Amino acid sequence: MTDGNERRPGARKQTGTTATAAVVGLFATWRHLVTALVEMCAAPVRALIVGVRGLFRYWNRSLDSHVDSATPRTLELVDDIAVAPKTVARGLLPTLRRVIGSAAVFLSRFPRALAVAWKSWMGQWTLSLTYHADPAASWSAEGGRRADAAAAVGASFFLSGLMIAGLLATTTRGMLTSGLALIATEILWAAARFAIIIMLVPRTATPRARLLRVFLAGLAPYAFGATTLLRIASLVLSAILTSRGLIGVGVQVRDVRSAICWSFGGQACFVAASWLARGGLVLLVGS
Repeated sequence: MTDGNERRPGARKQTGTTATAAVVGLFATWRHLVTALVEMCAAPVRALIVGVRGLFRYWNRSLDSHVDSATPRTLELVDDIAVAPKTVARGLLPTLRRVIGSAAVFLSRFPRALAVAWKSWMGQWTLSLTYHADPAASWSAEGGRRADAAAAVGASFFLSGLMIAGLLATTTRGMLTSGLALIATEILWAAARFAIIIMLVPRTATPRARLLRVFLAGLAPYAFGATTLLRIASLVLSAILTSRGLIGVGVQVRDVRSAICWSFGGQACFVAASWLARGGLVLLVGS
């Protein structure tokens, strides 16, 4: 019994020592395993860190090279921007000098040109009035200058009056086509009157160029033909001036009467007939 009791403490001591050694061995194995795992994972992480660091170094060197290469261009651009105002000013100064010089020349010559134009215009008026006062004497005096001036004044007055009448028709009716139609109608009527005069005046009476100047001089009253009634009055006055001009140029009175009646009288009759037809149509519709 005593031997059995003496062996039990030794067995317990051996068993405890074995358990401790096993635990220590387990921890040592675990430490070696963790160390191996850390070393195995540290190598890729270390390689990744080295790679990223190298990539950043490459980017830095590339950025530095780009900055170094861009610096001269940037400096050139800055120099161009700084020089640009001087270049523009250097180019503008001669242009400005020429503009000022041209303006000074124009202002110095404008009063004289205006005086010459005014004198010429008043001279045209004087010659035109002289022609209408005595058409027969105007062809022999001054080489026909009076007739030429009267023709120019008559044509300008005719066109000016038509422009005023067209603008007035456009504003009153609110349509541009109304003004354009009025201008075109009056021009066509004038062309028709001149064609009738050419056909009815014999060729042997006077040259056709003189007939044209006489007809244009007779258009002067149309300067006041802004309305319909004023255009009728202008037509009558134009017929009187044209007949006097035809007689003054050497056309026989019989031929003059025939040409005036068919040309101016024909237009007057046509206008009167159109008015009567329009009034009768209004009465028929109203009834």
